[in-house]
Amino acid sequence: MSNVKGVITLSRDLSEDEYYYLQAFALNKRMQRKRSMLKLMIETGELEDNFRREVGLPLGKDGHWFVSNLGENFDEWDPSVFNKEAPPQRMPGPWCSWMPDPDNRRNLILTGKKPQHAAAWVSYLLKNLFNKHWGIQANGVITQSNNVKGKIKTDIVLVRGDKVISSTQGKKNVSPASQFK
Repeated sequence: MSNVKGVITLSRDLSEDEYYYLQAFALNKRMQRKRSMLKLMIETGELEDNFRREVGLPLGKDGHWFVSNLGENFDEWDPSVFNKEAPPQRMPGPWCSWMPDPDNRRNLILTGKKPQHAAAWVSYLLKNLFNKHWGIQANGVITQSNNVKGKIKTDIVLVRGDKVISSTQGKKNVSPASQFK
């Protein structure tokens, strides 16, 4: 059993377009795609990709940044998908664990009842989206407790600027706060 908690505060409010893009990104399953076919389907109007275009993101190698407005089951007929069980290369998982807080456009909140790969997703978003494309940094703390063979193990992850540091990285019994000194 795993228990994950956290809120990430961004260095600025998301624009309206960034907010809607990130919301759609979190609600769309990340799947490996044939980029050339996806690009053709978008160019011919078979698929819409307005959210991504509005925020100026590239399509990405395996359609990394593509989001659809066609609902959850469009991948059943979408021929650009070649592996619907695996996310694009280097993405932490098929579902993004973070979405913008509807009450505060400066905060990201965890999605779902059991968010998967929360620390890996925030690290990925910081490096590949927020810092690289939108010039945003972040601060926050994520805690994840797991029951491993009857023992509770807790990982504390600090997010500071463009860095994500886990208490389980490297040395044991080191306070994550000491890693920022």
